[in-house]
Amino acid sequence: MIANGDEEKAKAYRDRYVHTLGNLTLTGYNSKLGNKSFAEKRDRKDAAGQFVGFKNRLYLNGELQDKDRWTIEDIEKRTKALVKDALKLFSI
Repeated sequence: MIANGDEEKAKAYRDRYVHTLGNLTLTGYNSKLGNKSFAEKRDRKDAAGQFVGFKNRLYLNGELQDKDRWTIEDIEKRTKALVKDALKLFSI
């Protein structure tokens, strides 16, 4: 999805961005969500019908719940915003 079907470009993006702060999310199901599409990760529910994907109401995932796509630009923008938040919370 992130490279419009270009597997080589997708691998390069993954290698560069997979472990960046802007690509970080928290769910109780991270290991099960890894290879799913963005929409599947966003809309995932548990057996009781509770959201456990990006719509799990955690602050960290808040902006992800209304997105339809996840782009490199989104990751970069979110990285900057999270760094700014972290610096406010944990001033050095």
